[in-house]
Amino acid sequence: MKNSSEIVDDINMLYKEQGYSLSELARRIDMPKSSLSRYLNKTREFPLNKIPVFANALNVSEKEILGIESSDDKKQLSKEIQDALDKLLELNKEKQKIVIDFINKQLEEQ
Repeated sequence: MKNSSEIVDDINMLYKEQGYSLSELARRIDMPKSSLSRYLNKTREFPLNKIPVFANALNVSEKEILGIESSDDKKQLSKEIQDALDKLLELNKEKQKIVIDFINKQLEEQ
């Protein structure tokens, strides 16, 4: 499970990735912008009891925000990764390079 600081980092990333302003996120979670700002700037302890509200506003699961994975989640993810790897190996070398370059670019942007 993530600690409070990691949760705040993820929330900051999620709302920006989704194109929300701080004001829009504050409206979506029904919280004063000044309070939200203090939480996201880590000058005030993040209210863990508000995770469901944030998850709903950001269209993610509470588990995702908390960094909790069940063994079923891990099994499904492992299967998806293996399937993707199998497909990658079916590609010719030129196409494999394109996919790997794309992955590396995405990692740099993240």
